Amino acid sequence: MGMISFLQYIIDNLLGFINRYKNGCCRTELIRAYYDRLLGLGFEVHQGYDLTEDELFKQGRGDCQDRSLALARYMIRIGCTGVQLLYMKSIDPDEAGHVAVLHDGYVYDPTMDYWHYPDWNYKSLMKSYKDFYEVPVTW
Repeated sequence: MGMISFLQYIIDNLLGFINRYKNGCCRTELIRAYYDRLLGLGFEVHQGYDLTEDELFKQGRGDCQDRSLALARYMIRIGCTGVQLLYMKSIDPDEAGHVAVLHDGYVYDPTMDYWHYPDWNYKSLMKSYKDFYEVPVTW
């Protein structure tokens, strides 16, 4: 393990410990189980409307916004606070944008299998997107 990887490992674990203490009800293992269910779904774009959580699981497929909304709402239900959607605009004007969930400095992307990824690092990996903006999730 290189020095940068080791430092990132330490930082991620320290932030994880702080976030678990800060958000006692927001349990990572519950989020991970739900996240894994979302990853198992097929992908299908629904332009112009968002599926409800029930529709998403009944149909067995959804797009990044459907999955991210479902994950964000689940996180709120189990006690997470400060949950946001992270919207990204594609650099290519003919290509659709992307949506993931942002919480406590970490991104959860239920379509691209980026689990609990540090926000700054996730944004640097998503080079084909620009204009990242965050929107608080309300119900």
